[in-house]
Amino acid sequence: MTAARRPPVVGVTGPDRRGWALRRLTHFAVRRAGGRPIPVTPSHRPRLEHLDALVVAGGADIAPALYGQSAVAAWNVDPPRDLLEADLIRWAVANRKPLLGICRGMQLLNVVLGGTLHQNAADAYPGFNPVAGTYSRLAARRAVHVVRRGWVSALLGTGRKTHLVNSLHHQSVAELAPELEAVAVDEYGMIQAVELARKDLFAVGVQWHPELMPHSPVQMSFFRGLVAACRGEARPDA
Repeated sequence: MTAARRPPVVGVTGPDRRGWALRRLTHFAVRRAGGRPIPVTPSHRPRLEHLDALVVAGGADIAPALYGQSAVAAWNVDPPRDLLEADLIRWAVANRKPLLGICRGMQLLNVVLGGTLHQNAADAYPGFNPVAGTYSRLAARRAVHVVRRGWVSALLGTGRKTHLVNSLHHQSVAELAPELEAVAVDEYGMIQAVELARKDLFAVGVQWHPELMPHSPVQMSFFRGLVAACRGEARPDA
């Protein structure tokens, strides 16, 4: 197999304990897209030169100290994971490695690049209620709309089309990092997808969990896009 066609090695971040379900589903999505996933946790750090791309997965809240706040509504923070993933995000952006941030991963991408979070999104967006209950969290859907052209619109399309996605978060982006732009929002105006304003790098964050919708070809397109970007075969909408 030529180097150009070998499966790109995709680091998938996660905690040292728990998180096995999200990890397995994310690995499955990466493999379906043609990549080779490997786990990355605070106690299991592969050599960076072995990675072609990065998925910063969902999970625990981010420590508010990272964006200059005291903890008022942050749950189950994981500081070792925060530090690991923050370093990996900086490395990926600096070295032009394709990056997909999922839920917490999108929020951390924003924080690392200089943005802040609403620790409790319902305080900032009246009417927004975090989904409760395991079944509802997996099955319930919110409507999001792509509002700007770029990497996400190349995968999902733009215009009036509504995309129904899951909603497992209780926090959200507050101040957007200067290097990012909001490319999808929900009915409350809450940011649901971001990407780098410069388009020379596939660096995308989504607030929902596409790996939890493996039946959806549209949602699996995020993983296909990540792998295609490793091979130089992906292009954003102009």
